Amino acid sequence: MSWQIESLVKTAVDEGVIPGAVLLAKSKHGSSYTMAVGDGYTPDTVFALASMTKLLTCVAALQLVEAGAISLDDDVAKLLPELAKKKILKGFDKKGRPVLKDRKKKITLRHLLTHSSGCGYTFLNDDLKTFVGGSAFPNATGSRTVGERFDFPLLFEPGEGWVYGCGIDWVGQLVERVSGIPLERYFQERILAKVDVGEGRVTFYPERGVKGPRAVMTARGPDGRVAPRPLPEGIPERKEMGGEGGHADLKAYMDVVWSLLRNDGRLLKSVEELFKPQLEKKAKEALTEMCANPGWIVGTEGVCGVFGTQIIAPDPKVTPLIRAFEEEIYSKL
Repeated sequence: MSWQIESLVKTAVDEGVIPGAVLLAKSKHGSSYTMAVGDGYTPDTVFALASMTKLLTCVAALQLVEAGAISLDDDVAKLLPELAKKKILKGFDKKGRPVLKDRKKKITLRHLLTHSSGCGYTFLNDDLKTFVGGSAFPNATGSRTVGERFDFPLLFEPGEGWVYGCGIDWVGQLVERVSGIPLERYFQERILAKVDVGEGRVTFYPERGVKGPRAVMTARGPDGRVAPRPLPEGIPERKEMGGEGGHADLKAYMDVVWSLLRNDGRLLKSVEELFKPQLEKKAKEALTEMCANPGWIVGTEGVCGVFGTQIIAPDPKVTPLIRAFEEEIYSKL
């Protein structure tokens, strides 16, 4: 079976649109597809996962919910007192001073998992960036805790808005405090081992000796072509963050995704909670307004896939390739 995505991706690599790519797809019944193209890109190439780390943290949190250790609607204040003390940023006065108000509603685990807690990212929100003094990645170097890394206010009352942000980083801290073990160890023992992924194939610490080659991070230059570029200073020294910092070869990551697709009981008793609607009315309205055409939101169809390349995101030139890959997965697997 020929795949049109292969010629599209190879052309993109030749023209410098992307440095390379690893594409994996699999159906519930086991039919699969693998492609790797580009210098240094093989099916075993290790990628910086960035926000793909969030999926593992969400699974960890739902495992604790299933075990009865915490509820999705529990107030997280006792577990995350650093977060609980934060006020809501309402703007700035004429002298440029932040206007803050006390939070009235509790912050729940459900809010944190669904980006409806009010926790934002400085690099995505101008008000937060102004609050921290103009840096897109404040407190990055030297930060040892999630509280130090994300030391800024909320953007709205929990449940009354939607913004992509650091909520799942806070969930990673919560997982550690509820389980009593570091996030790396939790991932290895309670998630990865259950789907037969060997230690180190998905990790916060690739420098400890991952087996595959590591993909070089790139960024697009003025000429439109990608070129190697180190990660920005926003990468924290404390690597075990629930929302970022993971590394993996995508075959290992795919083992996690495929288990969830099949709902095979190895990671969660049921994936229903992971995929069902969770947002309160105002949060849903905010998300709908922000994403007029949310094509990236999918459910539990009969296939899953991972498109891996290494470019500092977001990059609009990659989006058409990902969508073409998705369309071909649905039509051929």
